[in-house]
Amino acid sequence: MQVPNRTLLKSIGRNGVQVPLIIRDDGKLLDGNRRFFACHWLRLQSEGRGNRVPESLERIPVMVIRTEDITVQQELKILAEANFIKDLKVSWPLDAQARAVYDFYRALIHDGELNKDDALSEVVSVFGITKGRVNDLLDTLELTKKFIDRDDSKGEQIRLRGIVEDKFVYFWEFRNKAMKGRSRYNDAEELKEVTDMFFHLMSKGIDSPIKNVKQIEPLAQARRDKIAWEMLEDSDGAKLKVVVSLINEKKEVRKAEDKIRLFHNWLENTGSLSNSAINYLLKLKTLMDERCKEESS
Repeated sequence: MQVPNRTLLKSIGRNGVQVPLIIRDDGKLLDGNRRFFACHWLRLQSEGRGNRVPESLERIPVMVIRTEDITVQQELKILAEANFIKDLKVSWPLDAQARAVYDFYRALIHDGELNKDDALSEVVSVFGITKGRVNDLLDTLELTKKFIDRDDSKGEQIRLRGIVEDKFVYFWEFRNKAMKGRSRYNDAEELKEVTDMFFHLMSKGIDSPIKNVKQIEPLAQARRDKIAWEMLEDSDGAKLKVVVSLINEKKEVRKAEDKIRLFHNWLENTGSLSNSAINYLLKLKTLMDERCKEESS
């Protein structure tokens, strides 16, 4: 059993449950799963040590809602408003946020009460996040579904779903670096190729060469570099670490070039130079003369 959040454990251990759980009269827990499992953990700890279980764990405050008085949409709204908003002590992971947003959005569409734009606005209102954030969550969830649906085998889909649950943030990062903003692929074929490579490497699970989320951006951009892409394809992804180093090194070079441009712009528009600045410029000129001779020889 995974250890619940320690801050929550300490709070409940000292003060008991201060915010009632919300349940349906048939026993379904709508809100308070973290508080419930924290209480369960503390109870097991007390019993394991041979101590008396505190009364605060014997009688947990709950709010009961009759099943016939609540719709699916209202249940989802309770989940959103009680668990998703930013004043939580323990924030939801990205995958949980995405599924909550998706379930609520689909419920609005399914009921036929709202069109897509109005449903999106309702999600924004309930969850207290921007439309951009909603689209990011929905699009990333859609990306994970494509990853899972690559294989028709039920057993394989279950395995891939486990990878998604464990590495959802990797899909979030890939979407941000390959499918969004200035770095997005406008060429559909290139995007498909780099997405297929990402899916292929992610599907390897614990044997995947992708070991941390920082590798995702270089991987997402590798299709734009001929040498890097050939290395990935020829090695079936095994040389990802080398590719990451290559892409990151070129990125640093571009950053240095940008700094040179800024320096050149400053030099063109600056007034008088200090003696120290003049000395550095003379040293720079000497260095550049030597570099040019090396390049021409």
